[in-house]
Amino acid sequence: MNMIDLSSLTVEGGFFLVNSNKPAPYDWIADEGGPRHFVGTYRQSGAPIREALIHAIRNAKQRVFVASFMLGDNQVIDEMIDAAKRLEGGVYLITALDERSMRRGLQEYEDNEQEAPEERKKNFERLTSSGVYVRGHESCHAKFAVIDSHTAIVGSANFVAKGFEWTGEANLVLREKTGVRQLSRLFTELWYQGCTWEVPPGQTYLVAERKAQQAPARPEPPTGQPGEIVWTNGSGQMSLLKAIQRTIDAARERLTLSTYSIVGMQKNSALLVDRIHESLRRDVDVRLFVRQRNPYPEQNEELVALHDAGVKIHGDHRNHAKVAIADTTTAMLFSANFDANHGLDSGVEVGARIDDESTMRELARYMDHVIAHAETSFVRNPQLGQMVGRLATAKWCQPWEGEEVVRIRCRLAEFEALANEAKLGPCLFEKNEDKLRFYVGGTVIEGEINDGILSASPLLGTDGMSASNRMRDWMTSVRRRNDGATAQRGIFAGKWTRDEDTHDR
Repeated sequence: MNMIDLSSLTVEGGFFLVNSNKPAPYDWIADEGGPRHFVGTYRQSGAPIREALIHAIRNAKQRVFVASFMLGDNQVIDEMIDAAKRLEGGVYLITALDERSMRRGLQEYEDNEQEAPEERKKNFERLTSSGVYVRGHESCHAKFAVIDSHTAIVGSANFVAKGFEWTGEANLVLREKTGVRQLSRLFTELWYQGCTWEVPPGQTYLVAERKAQQAPARPEPPTGQPGEIVWTNGSGQMSLLKAIQRTIDAARERLTLSTYSIVGMQKNSALLVDRIHESLRRDVDVRLFVRQRNPYPEQNEELVALHDAGVKIHGDHRNHAKVAIADTTTAMLFSANFDANHGLDSGVEVGARIDDESTMRELARYMDHVIAHAETSFVRNPQLGQMVGRLATAKWCQPWEGEEVVRIRCRLAEFEALANEAKLGPCLFEKNEDKLRFYVGGTVIEGEINDGILSASPLLGTDGMSASNRMRDWMTSVRRRNDGATAQRGIFAGKWTRDEDTHDR
């Protein structure tokens, strides 16, 4: 044996690989002022969520309630300030003010640029100095706004510029009195009983602790009626989870699910996974649209299990929409991720059931569009050659700049031992100046390249880490942004040959 072809090695696991799909703008339906209207965010498709929110705030006559984990859109902030001046108060904001809630939620945004702390403080100073009342809720991940008693906006989008322009989002403009009243009363309950921090209006930005008070109004518990608002508010109110479960159970032909992240679902399968498996046993076509994030092993394990059960998984590095659609009979959108640790049975999340045909049809059209244009495919056990240049969100993975065939100076027995190690991918390389390391199986090859030949003595070494674990470590090191690596790293899917001038001794 004098050649090892690495391109055909199997890499165990599941990976998002870039496909040939190209994103295309989405054609939104105009808002005709009906009781419900779907709005969202998608690439190069305008900013209908922002437009709807600004229009509603601009026409406020009495009050504006806004709940958003983050608030960072200058246009919306300007409208809130104008409304506070026009209404002489009457504008209220629930958001994350303290470090604990910020740390919990920043996972959703660590793939993107973060709002700088000083910019965030500046925004709050502008709001409070203009008469906007601001309070902080440590567990509120809900995103909604209520204007007077006639309009509400609810869904997945945080009220930040990227939520309006960049991330994929799904929201609902609501003008039904019952739903608007439910959201208004939910906001009131959170404002009085749930918020533990506040920034009183004034010229000085000062965050102070506050004690819970009895709320003057509370929302009526959901009863399972069509089109109602559902929510999670601590362990005592889980109508959002129940509504998602009912939607999954209702599917007979197709089930479409969308989430930013999926965490802990296999360990707590009673939440959603058992019902998804039941759908598959009914021969339902189950599609899952998710934020593709190869550097997240905890999510990867969930996706592998769902894929192997029969779920079709599609990925987009911008997706943040949370949706469930069963056939053409029932649907819902919401703020919660598929996270067993927060949102489905704890914390504060909000969603809306959609049972009217026109809104459901528009939400389904949106999901069909984003899935049809999904930029990555989830591939199980790909060959190493498939991964070169296609491994999504792999900033660490740089192209191999050398020859496709690398000559290795070694004895025949060493080369045969290397071939025995190279039965399972990946094969990785790490290059720093003239030093080169290859990692395959549990082996490390380290040496220098002179005259196109790699010389290493001994040829086969080890540092106690397999190549597959090393790739996972490189992925998560980039995610943590503290790896400090300066070497060139990547996947090698070429060939190794034994130097013909080598003589066994």
